[in-house]
Amino acid sequence: MQCTNIEFCSMATLTYPRFYPRGGKETKKDFAYMLRWFKKFSDNYLWFLEFQKRGAPHFHLLLETSCITPAMRVGLAFRWIDRVVGQEYWWSNVPAGEQTTELRKFFNFAIGDSVWELIKSPDGARRYVAKYAQKPAQKQVPLGYSDVGRFWGATADVRRIDGVEVDCDEKGLRLLLEKQGHIASSWDFVPKHLWGVMRDSH
Repeated sequence: MQCTNIEFCSMATLTYPRFYPRGGKETKKDFAYMLRWFKKFSDNYLWFLEFQKRGAPHFHLLLETSCITPAMRVGLAFRWIDRVVGQEYWWSNVPAGEQTTELRKFFNFAIGDSVWELIKSPDGARRYVAKYAQKPAQKQVPLGYSDVGRFWGATADVRRIDGVEVDCDEKGLRLLLEKQGHIASSWDFVPKHLWGVMRDSH
């Protein structure tokens, strides 16, 4: 994400209502269904799976889409509702007397501006990804949730730019990073791959 040339201009969040699937296979099928719709608006994307405090999975999807119309928001809401409400896990969990109320709540949430929003700053998408990476609690798979599968994915064009290989010992690497003002210079462990190091460093 730090090195891709793709500019992500908006982010969509797919959140389940009160009742949701308890397995990754069902969740990923729901997401794949929505992804086919999003491809009409963006050639490239990058997504992340998280778990909310209540244990529900939800997806964040970064897109190139720079203009979100009211019709697009309504289309997203109806498609997501149609997908979730059309599944057995929803009907088998929602009592018959509460279905209308639950649908109304779901629609009011799904149509909200925060479900698909424009990224305000040029580096907003990168900052979001960095923030996501620092939330290990949302990577913990809840008890009773099975077959979680992948936590993230991207289109083929969202690939890292070729970097520069540095051949030196750890002390020399830390000095190089310190000169560049790179935060990793003080870390206990220096990772194999780093971003933000100047290409003309020797």
